[in-house]
Amino acid sequence: MRAVLLSNLKNNNLAEKFLLEVKLNGFFSKKFDLNEDPDYKKIISEVDKSDFVFILKSRTESTFLGYIIAKCVEKSKPTLIFLYKHKDMFFNLVKKDKVLISIIKKESELSSLINKVIKKAIGLRDKRFNFFISSDLLNYLEEIAKINKTTKSSFLRKLILDYKNKHS
Repeated sequence: MRAVLLSNLKNNNLAEKFLLEVKLNGFFSKKFDLNEDPDYKKIISEVDKSDFVFILKSRTESTFLGYIIAKCVEKSKPTLIFLYKHKDMFFNLVKKDKVLISIIKKESELSSLINKVIKKAIGLRDKRFNFFISSDLLNYLEEIAKINKTTKSSFLRKLILDYKNKHS
């Protein structure tokens, strides 16, 4: 699996330990230090390629990091945010179905915390779903998607969500 690690921690040693734990859990990971001059296009490109996004966040507020988190949620990437020795009220506003938030209290807990959160996060990933339909239904679906200026999968997803909301 592929992951990207974004960090704004001043403690680069903790970020390196974190990266090692992520790799030990079977992830190929690329790290970006957001305290340096981050390249937005490279980060978004890595987010697009990744299955998961790991974020190590210090107490320092970062509009840029907030924007990246919003992009991860928009792209339906499971986002695992690790706060180092603090809570952050900002994350009360974030959709919880794609974001997991954990607090690192002690560096010695890092390995077990990462293992636990990764197991939870695997259930957050989007799943590919293939099925066959008749050519008449496919033609109709393509026509409706074109009229609504959307994709066939977006149309079907919305149809299923509408049905779920109506019948739940």
